[in-house]
Amino acid sequence: MVGRLAVLLGLAATLVMVPVTASASPNALGTANDTAATPLVPLNGPYIMTTALDRQTFNGAPSPAIPFASQVSFTTTCDAAGCVAHSNLSARDVPFDFHWTGSEWESAQRMQWTCEGDPAPATMTIRLMPKGNGTLSGERSAVVGTPGCGSPRVPGTVTAPVTVAPA
Repeated sequence: MVGRLAVLLGLAATLVMVPVTASASPNALGTANDTAATPLVPLNGPYIMTTALDRQTFNGAPSPAIPFASQVSFTTTCDAAGCVAHSNLSARDVPFDFHWTGSEWESAQRMQWTCEGDPAPATMTIRLMPKGNGTLSGERSAVVGTPGCGSPRVPGTVTAPVTVAPA
């Protein structure tokens, strides 16, 4: 009983010590909600997010565009419900907040997607997986509804690789 109590007290102390303002570190501790082996990597401060549109696809077929990079600032907060990395990245003035899933940061947002100048309803999701060197990689995908994109216009999914590195 004493051994279990010591382990529980040690776990509680560890959870209380999880830094809220730490930089991205592969050595950061996870939260109590983590079920995967990936440790929580808080996102704090400026990062460069690169979207590789030159490798973009639409419904699996190449649909390249000009790649771009932008500076994105994050602030991670954690509570009993989990961890959220608030960002200054936004679409139509709605910020993307990334939620820690236990293995990656994920953000999803409903929006209007523009295909060749015409809007279509879509849900954009960005997934970022921590790498061992303090960077993250993942993808940006948009599930585009009717009337869709392309020629002829059809609903589908636009996907592009994303990388994030401390600025």
